Amino acid sequence: LSIQLITFFLMSIFRAALFSTLCTFLTYIFGWNNYGTLLGFSLCLTGLLQFTFPLLTIFVRDSLNNDFFYVNLVFTILSFIRFILPLRLYYEQLKLKDKMIYNLLLPNSPTILN
Repeated sequence: LSIQLITFFLMSIFRAALFSTLCTFLTYIFGWNNYGTLLGFSLCLTGLLQFTFPLLTIFVRDSLNNDFFYVNLVFTILSFIRFILPLRLYYEQLKLKDKMIYNLLLPNSPTILN
């Protein structure tokens, strides 16, 4: 029972942080004009994805003999793939920052396009 209380408390904190981050992200990236539509779409999408949990459980129980190893492996691979875009954007930001510093130090030089 004590582990359930700890899990409940941690999950409550996680969900509060998740939804506040989602709302902040949508507002910061897309502005207030499309905020309601995008928030509704993302909440609807997460709700629809939650319906896949019973189907996944039935699949694991019937086909994989209650062995979640392959399901966890697929989710782990998808989680690593998810980090490709933020890493790429980070490196693009570093390249842009280097170009800006170069152009500030040598203002009369031709600009770097690549």
